[in-house]
Amino acid sequence: RDKQLNSNEYHIGFAWSRVTTAKAGFAIRNVLQIAESFRYLKAGLFILVSFLMKILEKCVIILIIYARLREVTVMYIREMFENKKVVMSAEVFPPKKNGMLEGVIRALKEIKSLDPDYVSITYGASGSGGQTTADVASVVIDAFDMTAVAHMTAVNMTKELLEERLAMLTRKGVKSILALRGDIVEGSKFYDFRHASELAAYISERYPDFELLGACYPEGHPEAKSLDADLDMIKLKTECGVSHLVSQLFFDNETFYDFMEKAEKKGIKATVSAGIMPITSVQQVERIVSMCGVQIPTAFAKICANYQGADLYNAGIDYAIGQIRDLIDHGVKGIHVYTMNKGDVARRIFDAFEGVRK
Repeated sequence: RDKQLNSNEYHIGFAWSRVTTAKAGFAIRNVLQIAESFRYLKAGLFILVSFLMKILEKCVIILIIYARLREVTVMYIREMFENKKVVMSAEVFPPKKNGMLEGVIRALKEIKSLDPDYVSITYGASGSGGQTTADVASVVIDAFDMTAVAHMTAVNMTKELLEERLAMLTRKGVKSILALRGDIVEGSKFYDFRHASELAAYISERYPDFELLGACYPEGHPEAKSLDADLDMIKLKTECGVSHLVSQLFFDNETFYDFMEKAEKKGIKATVSAGIMPITSVQQVERIVSMCGVQIPTAFAKICANYQGADLYNAGIDYAIGQIRDLIDHGVKGIHVYTMNKGDVARRIFDAFEGVRK
């Protein structure tokens, strides 16, 4: 009996070992099959990646060709004045916070449909906001296919920071820079540059491919001793590389004509765009007067006193249109509209001169 039991245990053990061996063999075959499948999968992935890389390479080549074609077709502001009857441009300001571009993009979408000759993008107060200025300029160029002018200020600017800003603008395809001193507010400091002329001289000497624009003040800069002294500073800007001037806003065209006559006598040969800001609210008037110190002519003062709400909105735009029409009739070729990111205001202004620009 004991022998029989031992024999049964032997047979059971033998059978179990065969089952175990079979399972092990089956598992090994599965592992080999998986490995084989993985090998095919790896080969397939390699082929797919290679295919995608070839597509990406072709896309990069297309983008490079496109960029080069755009470089060739870019028209500088000074060339616009040589080839166009009237040069009409628009100004927008970037958001105060990085990444919050929705508002300015809405305005740019409206402005794009008006076909401005170029769009300028302001710089933040106290020299802040260089990144957002560059971001908006990139949107102007890449998303809307318009010529962009990026503002650049001397306040709080070091040579190292300027080099970074210029490299960033170059990467984003910006060709034109409006060199400014910048507003002096709490926290403002001057490091390597104190005047717009110094900023312009540095850029023009080291980066001659940038077209430089500057600001001018028909009523004289608020800090200038006189209009004549201010004209001397403007001439210095042009000697430092500025080829086009954009004027501060004004409401009396006679002031602008007087300024242009004196600028010509000073030997200032840069082209000039007259800065026009449509006033659409009483609060806007009060803010502009306090910030810029511009004179309010009697005719415009009556509009502000007699209208409010929607009536003032429409009257303010009509006044700006009347200013522009008179300027063009007097031979002024450049009109720069301070849109305040209001696409509807820009539309009414530009539509009024659609026939004149063509």
